Amino acid sequence: MGNAGFKTKGLVYLAAKEYYGKVVPGGLAAFEAALSPELRTFFLSNFIASGWWDILPIVPLSAVAAKLCGISQRELVIANARHTAERDISGVYRLLLKVASPSLVAGRLPRISMQYFSFGESSGAQVAPGEFRAEQRGVPIALQDWLIWAVEGFAPVALSAAGAKSVSVTRDRVRAEPGGETVAIAWTLRWK
Repeated sequence: MGNAGFKTKGLVYLAAKEYYGKVVPGGLAAFEAALSPELRTFFLSNFIASGWWDILPIVPLSAVAAKLCGISQRELVIANARHTAERDISGVYRLLLKVASPSLVAGRLPRISMQYFSFGESSGAQVAPGEFRAEQRGVPIALQDWLIWAVEGFAPVALSAAGAKSVSVTRDRVRAEPGGETVAIAWTLRWK
């Protein structure tokens, strides 16, 4: 469908299926009926959590789900990311996050997030108490908004689970990278 060089773990699509089934009026049947034949064929794939799949279809898939829900794509992706974080953190990770500091979690989030993808890299550093700056590089241009929204939804849940209060996630800048196919996204995470 998209550029086969940009892949994600099937876990991303499994989480989307679960969430769309809950929030789209009429559930997955209505969602699937609203898809183009090409997107429907892709969405009906037998996703395996650890398998690799083209990431770019998540953008039009989330756009269709948002339209059916009557909200913006940004709202849907943020809510989906929050839901996924809450689900994933409620298990064994909850105990680990309760003993981890927000600083430790913030330091690991950029690296962990990029493990879902076959592309890109990340770095970051704590610059002050309760403030962490990160950068994700090698992000496909077509995915940049979706990824920004996903981080805006996921990071506050993870940091809050580690005890952070008043969490904010700010995208500082998006910079085009050589070759014109990818961008670097800089972030600041703040908490009390």
